[in-house]
Amino acid sequence: MWEQEFSNKKRWKKEDPFSERVKTNLSPEKVDYAQVIFWKEHCLECSPPECYHSCPLYEKRIDKRCVRMTYGIYNNPAFKGAFNFGADVRFKRWAKLGTVLYPGVLTIDEMKRFQKIDSVIVKMIKLITFISYPLKPSDLLNLTYYNPQRILYKIYSNVREKILCSAGIDKQTSLLDCFVMECYSFEQSPFMMQMEYNSPKWRFRDSVKINPGVNYFEIPVQRILPDPHSPKGSMIIYPENNLTVRTVFTWMDFIKTRRVHINPVKKEKQFHKIKCVAWDLDNTLWKGTLVEDGREGIKILSENIRVIKSLDERGIVQTVISKNDHNEAWSVIEESGLADYFIYPAINWGAKSENLKQIANKLNINVDSFALIDDSAFERSEVASVFPQVKVFTEKQIPLLLDYPEFDVEVTSESRNRRLSYISNIEREKVSEKFGDNYLAFLRDCGMQLKITIPTKSSQIVRCLELIQRSNQLNLSSRRYSGEEFNELLNKKKYLSLALSCRDRFGDYGTIGFVSIDENQTNPIIRDFVISCRIAQKMVEQSFMEWLCEKEYEKGYNCLYAEMVKTKRNGPLMNVFNEIFERCEESDQKILFYLDFKKRKETFDVIEIIDETSEIVLE
Repeated sequence: MWEQEFSNKKRWKKEDPFSERVKTNLSPEKVDYAQVIFWKEHCLECSPPECYHSCPLYEKRIDKRCVRMTYGIYNNPAFKGAFNFGADVRFKRWAKLGTVLYPGVLTIDEMKRFQKIDSVIVKMIKLITFISYPLKPSDLLNLTYYNPQRILYKIYSNVREKILCSAGIDKQTSLLDCFVMECYSFEQSPFMMQMEYNSPKWRFRDSVKINPGVNYFEIPVQRILPDPHSPKGSMIIYPENNLTVRTVFTWMDFIKTRRVHINPVKKEKQFHKIKCVAWDLDNTLWKGTLVEDGREGIKILSENIRVIKSLDERGIVQTVISKNDHNEAWSVIEESGLADYFIYPAINWGAKSENLKQIANKLNINVDSFALIDDSAFERSEVASVFPQVKVFTEKQIPLLLDYPEFDVEVTSESRNRRLSYISNIEREKVSEKFGDNYLAFLRDCGMQLKITIPTKSSQIVRCLELIQRSNQLNLSSRRYSGEEFNELLNKKKYLSLALSCRDRFGDYGTIGFVSIDENQTNPIIRDFVISCRIAQKMVEQSFMEWLCEKEYEKGYNCLYAEMVKTKRNGPLMNVFNEIFERCEESDQKILFYLDFKKRKETFDVIEIIDETSEIVLE
């Protein structure tokens, strides 16, 4: 339900009227009931009443508070969802929508009746004020001491709060399915919308990509409300980077549906995919506490073993972060036959956030690709406070884990062998210690081979697309192709699309990279360059560029360009390109790198190149 008293029709009319009717993806008839919530406009930086005098963005509202949305929350009749209108808002800088989670649930019809009554009362207050105090709204804003409309709003707001706290408390909230958000964006470009839930014992934070037009999202209720029997807390929603965007919300509710699955959407685009799961041990991986119950008093649940093996099959790496004695805890894991499933385990008495950071560095992946499973609310909060981008789950959510969209990943032959690749890498690290500071000697001893091919096999194409979708730190353009768009790229004229695979004496890395080179220009431009983090810092990038320069020079070109789109996360690849190329153009969004074939830097012969691109024929 929505706050209506501060909507400004005159300001709203300055927007695009958009009279075309927009259909909802979720019919109200498909919903049994919804959590009692009441969305209001708020400010991310608000510290009233001091900010009313010091903030340059302060604009006085009828109740003397600040105007956060340009025209408040306006009922737009062109949109329908839970109600016969859409909640039309234009976020100002720092603006957010917020609500308290009240304990009860209501049917959609009950919500509609409440919203209608609320609307009538709000209109009556405006009418009473106009009759008893017939001034223009602009005059009312300037009143300092006596404002009957403000006083009536305050009285009604207190009454409404008591009603919301008691509404629908006799119904079961544990049967809620998910949080559903449906909205229409008037913006021409996509943007990210942040969602946060906060309570004394739990914190949830995630973001979804809002594309132009209609957007529909669902999040399982267990992810946001680990204990739906007592959903205490609050929730806020706001656009990233303080964008001033216009959005119409038709659904923004915790709901119980009358079917098992809601209208399917492209879940793979909604959430950051998990690359590594960190398991706690006591009362999480196993039932019982090792220190208190001893080895004979603990038991690893069969359901947990099933989830561990299923995650491994999907190519999701797993580790252990536990406060325990390492030798004793690890021996239990070894006896259970699970030791090979956990990479770089951190079993010590240090802070779990610090252990997670060190594991991320060893795996060479960002912490926002991690999930932590822990029974302790304190430990979950400790990690979330340091790394809010880490997904945290309770031990009660383990049976549901595989159904969450973050774990719905593309399965390829490489992903099935990802754990084995990391195990091989651990062996490489042990060998590298023997070579001390002579890293190049170690690489030569590894006997590395880089195979360069044209991606034609379906399994190889799927893997290349997976790399593009999953890689962030080592991604030149950060483009996220769909399957159809990627096939079009592979068939583009005068484009070189190359797959890179690598192996050494320790094992096979599989397909670790994809490159597309645009040869429609005077000189070739690398448009896409993405490699797996498992192969980073092993001279693969330098060796490939040496090979590519020779190939392009043979075709009569004099130089090579590479266009990088700057992101918050691809700094590691930028450092590599800074070593190989020179910068010739740069803006806030992009860098154009340049490499003169006659001025190439010295390279090191550490990787054997296997060229299988003889089938390339330019048209």
